[in-house]
Amino acid sequence: MGNNVQEIAKIIRGHWQIESYHWVLDVTFIEDESLIYAEDGAKNMSLFKRMLINLLKAHPLKDSIAGKRHWSAWDDDFRTQVLFG
Repeated sequence: MGNNVQEIAKIIRGHWQIESYHWVLDVTFIEDESLIYAEDGAKNMSLFKRMLINLLKAHPLKDSIAGKRHWSAWDDDFRTQVLFG
């Protein structure tokens, strides 16, 4: 029984990790309201947003993804740090 509980817990944690990623996309990038309908355009923007989230997460500043995104828009030096390390 112990292995089943551990396996179920692993599956649940994996599910919520994906849900939290989708939540970040929706809240930070307002993805649900996107008006990009062309198939390639929507796929390209989705890929770009996911890459940007990963870059923002990798930056050592202790702030939310939304906060780091705003700093990237306001500060050229910070944006350079996020994009190029």
